[in-house]
Amino acid sequence: MNKSVKRLAQTSNQRIVMFQLFILAILLFNSLVSCSNSANINHINKSQIIGVQLADGQMVNAQISDPEHRTDTTIRNFVQSWAYLTFNWTSSDTAVRPLKTKREIPGNAYASTFAVSPSFRTGYTAELAELIHTATKRYSTVKSGVNITYISQDPVPTGEGEWEVLLVSNWTGIDSTTGKVFDVPFNKKLLIKSIPVAGKQNLIPSKDLTSLQQVIDNMNRYGLQIVSIEDQPT
Repeated sequence: MNKSVKRLAQTSNQRIVMFQLFILAILLFNSLVSCSNSANINHINKSQIIGVQLADGQMVNAQISDPEHRTDTTIRNFVQSWAYLTFNWTSSDTAVRPLKTKREIPGNAYASTFAVSPSFRTGYTAELAELIHTATKRYSTVKSGVNITYISQDPVPTGEGEWEVLLVSNWTGIDSTTGKVFDVPFNKKLLIKSIPVAGKQNLIPSKDLTSLQQVIDNMNRYGLQIVSIEDQPT
């Protein structure tokens, strides 16, 4: 009788141990599945296309990505828009005199300076105003434009959310009265960084505030900013 009880007790203990091992195996399996699912969900979320409704009611597609990530196309479009804003204008357009700047510059050129880092925007704006004044002072009514021949197809990453981009272009102006033309090489190496999509900027008083503000807001939507500009050989 004692031997039978002993055998039953041993069998019962073995079953308990086996049951515990079985439960442990299930828990480990569930943990592995959960980790795998979590990784898959994170991967899907990073590339997921979602619909976003803007404040004006417009629906647009958006892709979930790292906050500092910008595609090569976005970077190139930003540089192109900046160059066009800088030089696509006529001398009869609304002019703005930036603070601490002796010269007036066309509204588009002024708007383009808001794509430049505040750390050197004032100095850059003054140099741009002087460049425009020097090139156009001998002409009466100038129609200005830029011819872009090259923008880096593959912007070079230089850090987290930073890229180096080469721009090769020519700034051209024509005097609408005399037909005289000037042509100035504008070749730059730009260091660009990603920034949060900014709110509206505060402009100095002008008779065309609303139009300028809209142009600046459109540039801000790229979430990019120029942090340095270097001349490149012509």
